[in-house]
Amino acid sequence: MPYKDPEKAKEYNRQYRLKNKKKMDDYRKEWRKTDEGKMSDAINSWKYTHKMKLRKGEDWESIYIHYLITERCEVCDKKLIKKCLDHDHKSGFIRNVLCYSCNANRAYEENL
Repeated sequence: MPYKDPEKAKEYNRQYRLKNKKKMDDYRKEWRKTDEGKMSDAINSWKYTHKMKLRKGEDWESIYIHYLITERCEVCDKKLIKKCLDHDHKSGFIRNVLCYSCNANRAYEENL
């Protein structure tokens, strides 16, 4: 970045993004196909879309790896086809990796 003044740097970056929009979009599309990009998208979805929270001692990368390697539902023990990262809707804390059916049942029971 050629500017020390934060306002000039901000404007420079804005102009660069405007001039190179296609290039940056293409780069983002390719990056999202990488393992790092997939992990980043999943974690951001959990944190910001689903408002999930971590307990003390947990970290997002470990949760993501656990999610990836889990092959069976942690409630009904069926082979996972569509995985869900289950969380308590009141506290936001993550609980289990479940099949879609068990996750839907838990969400329904919480709302009774």
